[in-house]
Amino acid sequence: MTKSHSLTIIWLLVITVLINAQLQPDGNIFSVLSNQPQTSRSLNSDYLERRGAWPYGSSIAIAVDSLRDLIFLGSGGAVIVLDGADKNNPTLITDDIRTHGLVHDIFYDDQLQRLYLACVEGGFEIWNVENPAQPENMSRMEILYFGVETPVGHVQVKDNYAVLECDFGGVHTVDISDPYNPVQVTFNGEMGNPAHNIHLGTDGRIHATGAQFYVRLNINPDGTISNTGEKE
Repeated sequence: MTKSHSLTIIWLLVITVLINAQLQPDGNIFSVLSNQPQTSRSLNSDYLERRGAWPYGSSIAIAVDSLRDLIFLGSGGAVIVLDGADKNNPTLITDDIRTHGLVHDIFYDDQLQRLYLACVEGGFEIWNVENPAQPENMSRMEILYFGVETPVGHVQVKDNYAVLECDFGGVHTVDISDPYNPVQVTFNGEMGNPAHNIHLGTDGRIHATGAQFYVRLNINPDGTISNTGEKE
């Protein structure tokens, strides 16, 4: 038997063991529920069930509650809540905020004491941190672009609407008046795919950059987006 044949047999045995093993909740991220071909491009596939994930990783996003001396630090697929009262020695309050994707951007509403998270392939999440030691996951949603889930890279909030930069999906608005049931409203892709970043002013003007253009948009009272006609 040649070396290559031996390696092939070993790999077949490994694959057989993995398929037949009873996967534990704290083990692999997904477990296979069906051997049918996967047709959905969504993370919430009919054939896969999320079982857990290693949460920690690069810190890309941060937000601060200056009134309560709280620091919300993105760390991979988690948000770590720190007590920053001692500027020289922040202490951990909790790391129980676990997301379905890497935390790429955080918007914090200090009036409602809520976190709005852009979690790339994990979608858009809303967390209640009124009690920072016991954060509550209010909702998580996929952002769809012509029926396909698009990664959420940045998030800004004004009144009852979240504005999301969604990579190849452009800029989307979401009605968050009911934080437990957010609803997509509309999108605009005139900046070109992929979109890169957004800034939402207090006047409702959205500044968006993309692969082709920098555009200025207005968010209307109903959450729809209108183009100001300016594009560079």
